[in-house]
Amino acid sequence: MSKKSRIIKQARAELGAGSLPVVRAKGPADVLAMIPYLVGFVPTNSIVVIALEGPRKHFGPCIRMDLAGRDGAGTQADYLASVIAHHGFDPVIVVAFSQHRDRARAVIEQLESRLLEAGVEILELLRADGERWWSYQCTDGSCCDASGTPYDADSSALAATAVLAGMAKAAGRDDLRACFEPGSASLRAQVADSCSVLEASDLPDIGQVLNGALATSGPLSPEQLAALAVGAQPIASRDVAWSMMSRRNAASHLDVWAQVTRAAPDRLLPAVGSLAGFAAWLSGSGVLASHAAERVERVDPTYSMNRLLIRCLEMTVDPRDWEDFRGGPCTSG
Repeated sequence: MSKKSRIIKQARAELGAGSLPVVRAKGPADVLAMIPYLVGFVPTNSIVVIALEGPRKHFGPCIRMDLAGRDGAGTQADYLASVIAHHGFDPVIVVAFSQHRDRARAVIEQLESRLLEAGVEILELLRADGERWWSYQCTDGSCCDASGTPYDADSSALAATAVLAGMAKAAGRDDLRACFEPGSASLRAQVADSCSVLEASDLPDIGQVLNGALATSGPLSPEQLAALAVGAQPIASRDVAWSMMSRRNAASHLDVWAQVTRAAPDRLLPAVGSLAGFAAWLSGSGVLASHAAERVERVDPTYSMNRLLIRCLEMTVDPRDWEDFRGGPCTSG
């Protein structure tokens, strides 16, 4: 049995016992294996900051940005340092994913300087290229060779546990973007026809239709997709759907509204796409939320719920704060 198979078997047994196992990161390789599950895809040319929380320093909020060029390194370091300070992240792990050593170093060194000046503890400061990692903190050649240390993310116990816990990673951002792009022409045609019929009659009860969709296993029918798309158009009805979301059920709402976003006619997209984006943000996937927001913005750049979502993303608002102001944001038009 391979090392990867043994790890998966062990993690499956522990999950089967009824509790999610706590797997500690034993070093940089484990951290690198977990990051794709935290951001939702395998990052390249990226700078990633992970906040660690609690006395056991478990993984907390994760920030990912495209890695700036050398000319923009200072600006990017300033921005990340301000976000870390605003949220009080301490300690943190910082990783630059890049095959270009000098480009990564330009951002890493400036960010390190700002964090140390602010008194933020940096537990790991790394560069990784997908196959090897380098530490900016360790100078011991016996453990951190100048040629880099090989790592296999798929063989990590943390990665196996993430998979079995239902966490997913995509190969790249384009795969995530496809979650909200138009689906098959035949399905969209069926949904468009059903929408036209519904628009000529009484509007569906969005709460009833949404509850039915959430209880459906498997793909929604064209009739369900149309009822959700049409039912969400009045602002009051859209806000009913919005208010039904919580951090606990956000993933289920995301699955429903992503299906509707892929199938709905563009004229009905802003409401359903914004609901999909908000569900993605609330579930902790800022990357997915940004892709949903981009899709809506292409159709209607002025749609206020989507503008609010974009603002939340730009301000790095923590979705855990949503419960504190539920009912307030839903007054958006």
